[in-house]
Amino acid sequence: MVIYFEKGHIIIHLGMSGNLHFQKNEFTPLRHDHAQFKFKKYSIFYNDPRRFGSIHFAKDLDSFFLFKNIGLEPLSDSFNDNALFKMTRNRKTSIKQLIMNGSLIVGVGNIYASESLFRSKIRPSKPAKNITKKECVYLVSAIKQVLKDAIKLGGSSIRDFKQLDGSSGYFKIKHNVYGREGENCNQCSTKIKKIIISGRSTFYCSKCQS
Repeated sequence: MVIYFEKGHIIIHLGMSGNLHFQKNEFTPLRHDHAQFKFKKYSIFYNDPRRFGSIHFAKDLDSFFLFKNIGLEPLSDSFNDNALFKMTRNRKTSIKQLIMNGSLIVGVGNIYASESLFRSKIRPSKPAKNITKKECVYLVSAIKQVLKDAIKLGGSSIRDFKQLDGSSGYFKIKHNVYGREGENCNQCSTKIKKIIISGRSTFYCSKCQS
């Protein structure tokens, strides 16, 4: 998150477990509240139990290290089937690893990668170099729609994620595969499988995602 000021910018990186919560100024900070942004009557507190997040000040965003070598914004027009197809050429890595690579595409986390690949009927372990142009069309569309759906429903509250007011996100109820190992696929009733790709839990339907 970036907060813009006339003479610089505050950059907040939430990491794995960071969150922001909105309270009155007299609120007693919680155990893992590490920063307070105080306004006239209310404050925004930065809470991070695992301390993987960070807060920075930068005068120039273009040269700031967190914004160097970042990939395409998936909801922008620049992220399209042609761009994705070009990324996949000659890459031996799995398609799931590729779409989660922040230097290529930003903001596609583990949950949304699994859900997008299910919607586009692509097996997560499939080598990126073997992805067809038609599959790129489906996958780009799926990524955009999954992210839009997640934003609309407030995200996926699995462990740490919370809204600014402390409430949970409701995209979890829309999960087709993520976190559903052993349950029936919503499309074909095949049992959802779980594998590990690059150290991350990955969920898919072996029938729908051939």
